[in-house]
Amino acid sequence: MHHITSASEDNTRVMNRSGLLTRGLQFCFGTVHGLSYSVKCVLWQRMNQTPVAASKHRIFEYANSQISKGQPVDYFEFGVGSGGTFRFWLELNRCHESRFYGFDAFTGLPEGWERFGKYAFSTQGIKPEISDLRGGFVVGLFQDTVPVFQRTFERRNRLVLNIDCDLYTSAMFVLTHMNPFIRSGDLIYFDEFNSALNEFRAYDDYSKCCRRTLTPIMKTQSGNQILFEVKS
Repeated sequence: MHHITSASEDNTRVMNRSGLLTRGLQFCFGTVHGLSYSVKCVLWQRMNQTPVAASKHRIFEYANSQISKGQPVDYFEFGVGSGGTFRFWLELNRCHESRFYGFDAFTGLPEGWERFGKYAFSTQGIKPEISDLRGGFVVGLFQDTVPVFQRTFERRNRLVLNIDCDLYTSAMFVLTHMNPFIRSGDLIYFDEFNSALNEFRAYDDYSKCCRRTLTPIMKTQSGNQILFEVKS
């Protein structure tokens, strides 16, 4: 005897097949999308013959002495962690008029990033201890704190943006929200530039959507840490 299927059974089978097809297409698109950025990142590094520094600290020193000329800066660090880099900049630039802002939730990554899971790099909500009154921390997720901060922020000095937030969503959010304050001559540093789907992608998308020209100034040997100067 032949089994006669009902209309509901046929619809269920069609929906199941449609669901599998959709998931398959999403997987393929995601894979191709990821590969395109990975290839683009590798090609970008090969095509841009940027001067190499021994470490990120040498990049910071160059930025402060040769570009900023030791003048006051408005320094923003997005992704503070234990505060090592933040303290380095406080010691590096001793101008009384400089201001230093560190943004972090101090509870780790809000979502997984590459091989690290959610909440990686957490300091259990504990902020780094600093005694320099020029510096301070804005605690919380960037999506919550940056829009509130920018309502009252008034630019005084050359901006130095340290993008060390790892994730595409975080880096892109920060760059687009800080864009109204960014001018030619400002500096933008990426700490995980080789993360093709994250900080590199944020750099690429930000440059396009906000029509910015960022010129690479110096990088580490791996190219993972890199400094740009805003030209337009």
